[in-house]
Amino acid sequence: MWKKLPKVENVPNIGIDNAVLSPNVTYIRWKVHQDWVTKVKYFPNIRAIISTSNHEASSLIIGCVLPSTNIRQQIREISEVCRDGKARRAPPSTGSPQPREPGDQTVFPVYKGVTTFDLSKQHNLLVTGGMDRVLRLWNPYVPGKPTGFLKGHSSPIFYLCISSEDNCIFSVSMDNNAKIWDIQDQSCLFTAHPKASLVRGHISACLYSPSTKGLYIASDSLALLSLKTRPQPQGHLTVSHKEPVMCCGYSREFRQVVSCSEGSVIKVWDFDTGSQVFEFGGAHGQSAITCMTFDPKGKRLVTGGRDGSLKIWNFNNGQCLKTLRKGASKLALGMMVVARMGHKDDILCVAQCPPSLLATGSYDGEVIVWNLASGHILCRFTNPLPTDFCNALSQTTGLNQAELYTPSSPPLRASFPQDPKSKFKQQITKFAVTKEDTSLYAADQLGYVYVYHVKTYALGSERTPPTAENYWRAHTGSITGLQLINNDRVLLTSSIDCTVRLWSAYGEFIGTFGQQDIWSIHTPSSWKHPAVPYEILIDPLSMPFHPILQGKTSMSDVIYADNTETAHTESNSDLRSKLRHPPQYISDTDINEEIKTLCYPEEHGKRLRHEIFKQTNKTPNHGGPKAYHSLKYFEIINAPATCERPDLSLAGIDPFISSFLKPELAESK
Repeated sequence: MWKKLPKVENVPNIGIDNAVLSPNVTYIRWKVHQDWVTKVKYFPNIRAIISTSNHEASSLIIGCVLPSTNIRQQIREISEVCRDGKARRAPPSTGSPQPREPGDQTVFPVYKGVTTFDLSKQHNLLVTGGMDRVLRLWNPYVPGKPTGFLKGHSSPIFYLCISSEDNCIFSVSMDNNAKIWDIQDQSCLFTAHPKASLVRGHISACLYSPSTKGLYIASDSLALLSLKTRPQPQGHLTVSHKEPVMCCGYSREFRQVVSCSEGSVIKVWDFDTGSQVFEFGGAHGQSAITCMTFDPKGKRLVTGGRDGSLKIWNFNNGQCLKTLRKGASKLALGMMVVARMGHKDDILCVAQCPPSLLATGSYDGEVIVWNLASGHILCRFTNPLPTDFCNALSQTTGLNQAELYTPSSPPLRASFPQDPKSKFKQQITKFAVTKEDTSLYAADQLGYVYVYHVKTYALGSERTPPTAENYWRAHTGSITGLQLINNDRVLLTSSIDCTVRLWSAYGEFIGTFGQQDIWSIHTPSSWKHPAVPYEILIDPLSMPFHPILQGKTSMSDVIYADNTETAHTESNSDLRSKLRHPPQYISDTDINEEIKTLCYPEEHGKRLRHEIFKQTNKTPNHGGPKAYHSLKYFEIINAPATCERPDLSLAGIDPFISSFLKPELAESK
């Protein structure tokens, strides 16, 4: 019938006053809230309407859909029909709406009201969010007290969605921050910041799509945040943290290593053995820890998080001594707070040079050196060159890296590209310099560490770029921490692959913090060397660089290639004849020299050890039939209950005469 109504913009329309007059329409009005209704939604699986408001006493109400489910009300209406002969129908537009019966609705009072909510029948979970920036978890049938609280947003919550398939909750706040929460653990799994997600402007609408596993956010533009789950560390691999490690450091006073993870967990390790000493979580709430350093005396830990705060810790017992946020000017213990007036972007790293200098690096590539005594800026390094290596100078781990700069003024003195041995040409993430400024250690996004000799570089007019003296792969992910411990000649590294490792200055693998076998830093026999981490060996990007593997040459070219030492003295024909016709006598010394020089270079040696010992990394296979599973069996005939004496007369044998007795003894008996 409605199709015949007048059309407005080619769509049939009818006013609510006329629609409720139809005999096939049931019109119900209830007075539910004492403030503006912020959200309303119908759930067919429970046949109820849930509505919210900012009024604390009626923040969220789960109510019936039918006119009334109250027995007394139904009996009253039936009796009126029986008495009058027909039901009374009051005009829908007259009078004020009546409240529901108390038995027809469930009221959830929430502090500062509720602006958004979602319900999951599968998990029997109701989640609410509002102006107080706290997510509350409820049992929808128990309105008295929440079952859990999730804190982490710094502005009112705009949108909530429960993903039953992924067992998580999506939340979006008014400051354009999106978070993913685990329902079972009630912890924050991931935070999408506006700078990373490029969501800008005022949010007007949000929607999570289970089919595409994406969160749509409408602001100044429409953004799609796709859900990509990070693979969890495999059970047989050794990890230091359950989350990516963001930074690490070494305390010389206590001979301890401190590592901080994306899950805001701080762990303290024994440097000499690699065993864990202490850990504490929630250092910056649900925010990741992005940088750390120690105070000038080395007895206090200073951490910086994505929540914009700096905290000073007694890392031996996990006690927070002081929290510093934006607006403060100075720290206790003589350290200065780096405010926004210094950097224009997020501060990613901080390091100090006793007694009075502090260096900070920000997201935009700027390095600032501060005077701790006065709090003023000493100089700025704002001239990064368009090379991958120079871009990493902003992510400094110490002031020794400024050796490439003029000490008195900021201009850059010299720069050089990565070594040709770096076949992937990845961006440098961290670097460190030895105490004597002789060697430079650089780490890239693939987990490789390169060692450059820079003692005489950039001191004069010569600009010949240094080459890498050594390189090895320390991690399978981007390296987030790199520190040289000069007194012990070792290198400390951390990565987003959830590990913190210790290496000698020459690249020998000492061990991973958290492994079962402890090491002694002064006993090389206790190190993992010559082995390397198993996950590095099996990673495809760890394959050695070889012309055949790159497809640049053939096997015949390699076999008949000229030796570098004999290329100037022997012709190709002589070399080929030697390869085809070896000498008649080969000594043991010749065999050993051939193995060292030709057959097993360093990279191929690691591959050979991997092939030999790879079976030890596999879990034992207990499945499948064994030898005894294929044995045949036969039925045993039941023996009679009564025993009968056997008749041996036919065999001529006397059972009472032993066969081993002599004949004469048997006759006498």
